[in-house]
Amino acid sequence: MTPLTQYLQDTPAGTQCSSSLQSLFTQLEKFQLTVGELQMIANQRPNSVLQLLCILFDCERRFTEEEMAGILQIIDTTLEPSPIKGEVDMQSTPNSL
Repeated sequence: MTPLTQYLQDTPAGTQCSSSLQSLFTQLEKFQLTVGELQMIANQRPNSVLQLLCILFDCERRFTEEEMAGILQIIDTTLEPSPIKGEVDMQSTPNSL
């Protein structure tokens, strides 16, 4: 196992296979994301609008709330769950701010 492969196993990208990534990229084509944004999505596997806002450049101006929800839905149904233990699901966390 290469050091890169070993490192990736402990990140949100660790459980992804090439076919699920290809499917993800194909489904996200309609949003005209940059290569860097697609890489960030694959590496971070965002599961909340807040996380998307941190990953996608000028997200609030480029996408409606419905489009952001659509991106998250594609991610959720296409990519495997994150292998990180104890990772907080931002969608199920109560709003305490």
